[in-house]
Amino acid sequence: QIDRSHTFLRPFSSMAQASWNGVIVAETKTFETIEGNIYFPPEALKKDYFRDSDHTSVCGWKGKCNYYNLNVDGKVNLNCAFVYKNPKPAATKIKDYVAFWKGVKVEEVDPNNIGKGGNEENKTKNLVQGEKQSKKCVIL
Repeated sequence: QIDRSHTFLRPFSSMAQASWNGVIVAETKTFETIEGNIYFPPEALKKDYFRDSDHTSVCGWKGKCNYYNLNVDGKVNLNCAFVYKNPKPAATKIKDYVAFWKGVKVEEVDPNNIGKGGNEENKTKNLVQGEKQSKKCVIL
């Protein structure tokens, strides 16, 4: 059984985008939100920007966490994307999904308004990920 106590509802028509250094690195209409983090499915990632990291951490209820570095226009953001490749049973719905922190801007946007004006009209929720992950996770 999936523990849904950490899940939040979102507008049906919204989509999520993640950007860093002025470049969109992931976008999707299907995502999961847990503990305030949007998790992007693997097919939503623009994989040319992602590099595997050796860094890991452990979350008490999600399990071992692996990381990616972002490389955008020659600039690198170390360990700023994280993924649970083999999550514990309570977190199986985010298996292989990627979330961001360390300055990566994550937003929910209205896909019906993209390209129809300034950025502010298109945003439904700005979720800039903070400098810390959940306090339930231990950085190794």
